[in-house]
Amino acid sequence: MRKYFFLLVSLSFCSTLAAAEELLSPAAYFKEPALRNLQVSPNGRYLAMVRDMPLDVEKIMRESEREQESETPQLSFTSKTGGDQLIIYDLDEQRTVDAANFSKNSIYWLHWATDDRLLISISASYNLKYRNQFVIALPASRTMSLDWRTKESVLLFANDRAVTRQNLTLSRIVDPLPEDPDHVLMAAYKNGDLDLWRVNVLSGDSKKIESGASGTFGWVTDGDGGASFRLDQNTNGTIMRVYARNAKGRWRKVVATRMNEKGEAPEFLPIAKGRKQNEMYVLATPKDEQTATIKVYDLALGAFTDTVAANDHLDFSGGLIDPNTGEYMGAWFIDDRHQLVLQNKTLQKHIDAVNAFFENDANVHLIAASSDQSRLVFRVNSPTISDDVYVYDYEERRINPLFAGRPDLHETTLSEVEIVSYKTRDGLDVVAYLTNPSGVDAEQPAPLVVLPHGGPAARDSYRYDPYAQFLASRGYRVFQPNFRGSSGYGRAFLEAGYGEWGGAMQNDLTDGVNYLRSQGLVLEDKICIVGASYGGYAALVAAMSGSGNYTCAVSIAGVTDLVEIVKYAKNGTSGGEDAYQLAIQKIGHPRQDAEKLISQSPARNAAKFNIPVLIIHGKQDSVVPYSQAKKLMEALDAADVSYEKYIVNDEHTFKKLGSTVQSMRKIEAFLASHIGGKSGRSF
Repeated sequence: MRKYFFLLVSLSFCSTLAAAEELLSPAAYFKEPALRNLQVSPNGRYLAMVRDMPLDVEKIMRESEREQESETPQLSFTSKTGGDQLIIYDLDEQRTVDAANFSKNSIYWLHWATDDRLLISISASYNLKYRNQFVIALPASRTMSLDWRTKESVLLFANDRAVTRQNLTLSRIVDPLPEDPDHVLMAAYKNGDLDLWRVNVLSGDSKKIESGASGTFGWVTDGDGGASFRLDQNTNGTIMRVYARNAKGRWRKVVATRMNEKGEAPEFLPIAKGRKQNEMYVLATPKDEQTATIKVYDLALGAFTDTVAANDHLDFSGGLIDPNTGEYMGAWFIDDRHQLVLQNKTLQKHIDAVNAFFENDANVHLIAASSDQSRLVFRVNSPTISDDVYVYDYEERRINPLFAGRPDLHETTLSEVEIVSYKTRDGLDVVAYLTNPSGVDAEQPAPLVVLPHGGPAARDSYRYDPYAQFLASRGYRVFQPNFRGSSGYGRAFLEAGYGEWGGAMQNDLTDGVNYLRSQGLVLEDKICIVGASYGGYAALVAAMSGSGNYTCAVSIAGVTDLVEIVKYAKNGTSGGEDAYQLAIQKIGHPRQDAEKLISQSPARNAAKFNIPVLIIHGKQDSVVPYSQAKKLMEALDAADVSYEKYIVNDEHTFKKLGSTVQSMRKIEAFLASHIGGKSGRSF
């Protein structure tokens, strides 16, 4: 049963399975799952979901190529789409009962207000022309209330044109108000403040119930239709302040904490309202504790009062909230696989049984449930299961497959992954994931691609990874180590990477390669390092190290100058003093540590490059600006060092499928020319 299955019944997806020797397009690996935004109706009978309208991949490729050649490119901040389709599936009868095409819109999320009414967040776009030189396409979203049976619909905030004009994003549901199905609480700006609004889902009419401040970016409600906490941030988005009511009903600041570059607050992240009016559940890492845990924070006392989920060695990563009530259900962490810890112990036993069904060898994500939790929908992911969807009947203790996540991928085209561990030269234990190439025995040597993750405060895990699977399909063994500085393993392991860009973190990668050498798994002179963001930086450091460990290197959106990237943390798009201090802590001081940072900056050591390099970067990158890639290329030109490049009109994390597919084609050809492997032609 756990084997890959074909799509059931009436959702006739076309899927042509490739023969074992045929190379699939990169698009097959990198496209989003065929079905997404799955939500179960309150009564448990209907499943609402979204799939892409048919996509002309060749057209996307042609458009991508034209953008590279255009002298007046479109600065697009939105992903190109062929539109989405809303599907209503009857779980009792196992058939599609309704489908509606949104041919010009993306659907961002769905929420059942009642068994008949859906709230739908849809895309909108504003094209702003600047002196006829270029067009800026700004993303926007609106929320539609749709009776899927009668097809009657309204846009929320329909009675307030000022709100619709002042909000690009108008789809922030704060509280679904389960006891009042005719209304929801939403956040929206008016006159510069993010306020809290009560919105009628039948008429679209809205009424402001709480006023925010100039820095307000979020609200936490009290369960009675009002606000219990207000979340503010500073101008640069680097500090979060939590406000609660005092005895007189006025807002008072109770917590201030740092936010990272991802907009997260790792030391204090609100998750859900608490059990009492003055409490909230938070993901927290107090300074005297080593791991991130789920705690209850009492705002009246200004202190943590309870720890509800903890692990001695691993960080909890987030919380699970009941979409029907907004209440805290549980939390999750990664111990190679996704592990869910629920408050309801009976429900936990059912979750454990579902994991056992997949032999405890997959990531089982609870993504939707009926209001009484009698039906649960899971998305299942593992190296050989690419986000398939299952439904679990609580009463009958039965799990059934529903839909394939990526119908173009068959189990035989995906590679197995081994969990390995090794010791670094200074005795640190590192966990890594080794994807074995298709058609090669797991114990035979093969060309190796080292694939360090970005961040560096991030981590890899035992899961379906499109990069690893794509590269393995081309004949490469893929190595993904969670080097020091990775998140998820506690404070000490994370902070061991501070100040070690190009130093101990880089040594961890080398030590991992040497471990694989000792196991006889590597073909010498056939080792390439490929990475994005921090991983791209690591690839460039490897290219200039002269160690002889690597044959070639690929950098995607990689940092090239540490001095400049630290300064950018202060003066860049979302910079500020707090971000600057955090960058100093993690990387180094641009003056006091200048000598060290310069020695570890690829753009300042171009003459040391001694292996072939491919540089890929997005011109719209605001995290690692394009100027970083440009500075490196200019330095390589000045040093008369040859290199390859591919520059795209996209962001730090590519939003366009065309950018990703074209980039992977460039990487595929580059690797084939330097360390062997297979290369395909189709898109």
